[in-house]
Amino acid sequence: MSAANASFVLGDRHPDALRQRASTAPLDDLWQRLAARTRAVARWQREDAFRASHGNLGWHSHTPMLPAAALLHLVEDDAGAMAYFREALAFTDTQSRERQRADQKRAIHSHAQLAIAADILRGHLAEDDRRRLLALMHDIAIDDNSGDTYLMYGGGGNIVWSHNVQAAVCALLWGEACGHARWRQVVRQAIDHTRCYLKYGCDEAGFSYEGTGYGHGVFAVMFTFVELLALTGFADLYATEPRLRRILTASLANLFPDRSFLINDNDVGLQGAESMPYLLLLARRFDDPLARGLWTAYQGPCHPIRPYGDFRPWHHHLTGDPSCPIDPLDSLFFAFLYWDAEAPATPLDSCAQPLATYSPGTETVNLRTSWGTDAIYVNLQGAGRSRMSQTHRHADAGHLSIFAHGDYLAIDTGRYNSDEDQHSTMIVDGRCYAPVAPGWGMDWLSGRVTTFAATDRLAHSRIDAAHLKGCHWAERDLIWVPLGDDDAYLILIDNINKDNAAHAFWWQLQLHPEATIAIDTDWQARVIGPRARLDLSFAWPGSQDFPDHPHTFQLRHDIKEWHWPYGRDRDIEAAHEREGLLITSYRRPRLIGELTGLNGHLLSVIAPRRHDAPPLTVRRVGCKRLLAVSIDTPLGTDTIIAALDHGFIRTPQLTALTELLWFRRDPDGRLLATWTIDGAPIQFHD
Repeated sequence: MSAANASFVLGDRHPDALRQRASTAPLDDLWQRLAARTRAVARWQREDAFRASHGNLGWHSHTPMLPAAALLHLVEDDAGAMAYFREALAFTDTQSRERQRADQKRAIHSHAQLAIAADILRGHLAEDDRRRLLALMHDIAIDDNSGDTYLMYGGGGNIVWSHNVQAAVCALLWGEACGHARWRQVVRQAIDHTRCYLKYGCDEAGFSYEGTGYGHGVFAVMFTFVELLALTGFADLYATEPRLRRILTASLANLFPDRSFLINDNDVGLQGAESMPYLLLLARRFDDPLARGLWTAYQGPCHPIRPYGDFRPWHHHLTGDPSCPIDPLDSLFFAFLYWDAEAPATPLDSCAQPLATYSPGTETVNLRTSWGTDAIYVNLQGAGRSRMSQTHRHADAGHLSIFAHGDYLAIDTGRYNSDEDQHSTMIVDGRCYAPVAPGWGMDWLSGRVTTFAATDRLAHSRIDAAHLKGCHWAERDLIWVPLGDDDAYLILIDNINKDNAAHAFWWQLQLHPEATIAIDTDWQARVIGPRARLDLSFAWPGSQDFPDHPHTFQLRHDIKEWHWPYGRDRDIEAAHEREGLLITSYRRPRLIGELTGLNGHLLSVIAPRRHDAPPLTVRRVGCKRLLAVSIDTPLGTDTIIAALDHGFIRTPQLTALTELLWFRRDPDGRLLATWTIDGAPIQFHD
């Protein structure tokens, strides 16, 4: 192939080397999967006259797996794959021109897929196809962008960013060849927009403000663009944008212990199975064993949900979808080009990343007992906001998700469920402070993490949710105490003052639809899943603390339904049966602890336990104007005391000028460890 016909996408990968790669284990298995799927998708799409669309970020495509088809023709001289490319080119060209005349949205992802596929086939294009491609690139695809206007209004939003980047891919690969006068400017605009998204659509640690659903949809497109910039020599964002690499550790922090899914914060279903093909790009660029390890664990060859990142056959089987299961993110394509099976990969069980992390910006806290598959994992949301990424945001300040010993028990309810009453938070009088408008609403208010600290003994976080709840103050403290052997317990301490008057404060725990609830006493309950359970205990102010208006507390449970965004004209039973938890949690059990009184002072103990493990013994300790419990653990007896709103603790055993304290004693009463929220000393009287 001449230099003029060299592919940017393939770089120095000669077709003979690709053929050798396709016939050598273990990549031969991957190649056979790619070839079979590509042929099936090409037949299905052609027979359907390109009516079926796919994709994300609001600009869909009708050319699925077209880059894989180009690769298939290059490696195997597959006539059907070339026919698919030619027909896709003709259809996209015709449809784009018709839609342009009608001022309708074009399928911009098809523009970029065509550009990439044609680049792979540079030396194999018929002259009439080349002319048609160049005309499409020149007349429509490169100009089909949002320019820099939207950078001034929302540089961290996904739709206009995707619009710019897809045009830039076309410009980068074909702008010079088609003679487009402004192609370099289009690429530079997309670079500026990508830098804006990384800065304002992600926090400094690489967590997306749009959540794991839309955020990782953006990353799939972003890394393709970043890689093409590097391959063409136009720019090296890997070198200048450190947040690109941090997306790796952010993704790792959001991973469920069993490697099934990422936590489904914001707008994605409980089983949001999209792959992360860009992990291989990071692994190649930085020679990063951790990136390879995460790719292998999350979507390696033997993964039951997404082998090589290919999740649609699993999705297809779950939903009974009669259409052909496509590979929407070209995961097989990237795996074939970038997977190095011989390169070192860090097993996640031996991962050295911190077990307790906090990310300012998105205000995300992630906690786990280990990197093993049987670990307990907790995700705490602070409802951080970016003014430049006001999309896919939920009223979830203080929301808690818990995955324990193979069970997703306390869930983030996911897409469409934006309001406070759809999250595991405390609400006032059973109502949302600022309910979103009917439809697919988003919450403009915010919370933040004001305190985060982690030691070998415990981790502590405090969420300030007053802004989101319209309260004088509304705080939630979480104390996380690992116990070894992948066990732990956590303490939640809620402190809400709505308006100096009495209210009903609803403590909520949103649960997986497969979970059941057992209320054992007036202050203890269990959440039971297929493999594990949550043991819950509660403490609230005694009658002597507020004698003019004593608190009451009642445990109950109900069934909470989803918020369908387009009106209730859809059969919820049929949707639940067909789509399960892939899109949203349609309905689920909810545990409610209803506290009435002058304030929302409530201490809750949550102990995730394997089914065969005995409960931890929890005792309420009666102390005036204090909330206190003791917990018998394998490591000793732990005591937690909260002096909410006055910060002075005095009991027969101790005195401390602090609002929260914890200490542990061994069975003989010897003091083993202490902690206070502000470092204040504890004076023990014994």
